[in-house]
Amino acid sequence: MLAAEHRRTHYPFDMSTACKIKRVLCIEDDTDTCRMIAAMLTEYETVSAPSADDAWRLFNEGPFALLIVDYRLGDSNGVELCERIRKQDYQTPIIFITGDPDITEADVRIAGGQRLVRKGEPTFLDDLFQNAAMLAVSN
Repeated sequence: MLAAEHRRTHYPFDMSTACKIKRVLCIEDDTDTCRMIAAMLTEYETVSAPSADDAWRLFNEGPFALLIVDYRLGDSNGVELCERIRKQDYQTPIIFITGDPDITEADVRIAGGQRLVRKGEPTFLDDLFQNAAMLAVSN
């Protein structure tokens, strides 16, 4: 038996991906909010997209463990983007973030998102961190 075959027998998973950092796509037109989210989610590689067009391009370039989507984007809104993503990928978790009082948890669920976290709430960062930890999937 070759050494590589022997290793495969003892390690049924690929060791090169076992310690791979999960990637998060943060779709938010406010760069300060993206930086704050990236600083909080230290165990993830956070990739930022300031627009729906940029997000769509990045989303199609590689797998993400989680998508964090602002409801209000300059060129679209998070619901439209989420619906577009769900036509192609129904498994990657999506967390909506917004300060807009008009969007509801029901709107988020209908569009295909899993959670709504309100910006401006005292628990915003804690809620986002807990939901990210709970929902992020392996790339």
